[in-house]
Amino acid sequence: MEIKRKLNRLAANLEILDEEFEDIRYGIALYNSSIDKSEKILKTDINKDSIVAYVNNSHLLGELAESIAGKYNFTITKDANLISQQKLITKLNFQGYQYIHELDADIIKPQELLKSIGDVMSERIYYDTSTLNLYSTILWFSFIPVVKNLIAGHSGSSEEVLDSVILDTFKNNNMSIFNIFSK
Repeated sequence: MEIKRKLNRLAANLEILDEEFEDIRYGIALYNSSIDKSEKILKTDINKDSIVAYVNNSHLLGELAESIAGKYNFTITKDANLISQQKLITKLNFQGYQYIHELDADIIKPQELLKSIGDVMSERIYYDTSTLNLYSTILWFSFIPVVKNLIAGHSGSSEEVLDSVILDTFKNNNMSIFNIFSK
């Protein structure tokens, strides 16, 4: 009798867990459908789904990807696994970005630098592929604050000089931002 009672309790617990997982799945589906509108995307905290929605709806990043893809005859793909593989959410959070609107406000500023980084990446890293991942554009942006912080410790340069130094670093040092400081 004791075994039957334990099995019944276990079955009841499994039933409750199943219902909870269904509720969570439904909640995630609602969340994902709610961030499809631009104004809602900007108010969302940074996570993989909000980054995907933001990049997919960003005219600036879309045009940047199209420009680079056109120049290098790439086909644009959308593989959101890049966001996880590159730990992009962690990098952006570490750089102080908590919400998409913060990221959006800062992405607008270095458009030419983003394009230059995209060009250099296409020539040196993506040279053996025929595709460009749309989500690479946000990855390129994540490089800028890291390099600026490294450079800021070595000089009191203006933004234009910093942009130039960042680009030169990518071009002349085979993508190693640390080589510039070992001279």
